[in-house]
Amino acid sequence: MDGSPRGSGGDDYHTVWIHPDNPDHILLASDQGAIITVNGGKTYSSWYNQPTAQFYHVITDNQFPYWVYGGQQESGSAGVISRSDYGQITFRDWTTVGVENMATSRRIR
Repeated sequence: MDGSPRGSGGDDYHTVWIHPDNPDHILLASDQGAIITVNGGKTYSSWYNQPTAQFYHVITDNQFPYWVYGGQQESGSAGVISRSDYGQITFRDWTTVGVENMATSRRIR
């Protein structure tokens, strides 16, 4: 099953949970995040409303506000600002910063 957000084939599912009282409710967790179905797998929630990732290593820089960078498990490397002008950090605040599966990364300007 290839369900990664980028369709990269890097899926590595770690958890499948089926609700004990309602087997139509299923959660799948992978390196890219988690998705949920409430209709037995006919449709799933979006990867993009649940910003999760597995990081090898996380570093920060000295900007203000500071940025956090990390090499993600099979999803490239990413950076995100530590706070937003809009009261929350959203998927729009994330940016790619390097190559796939980096142990460490830094923001390139």
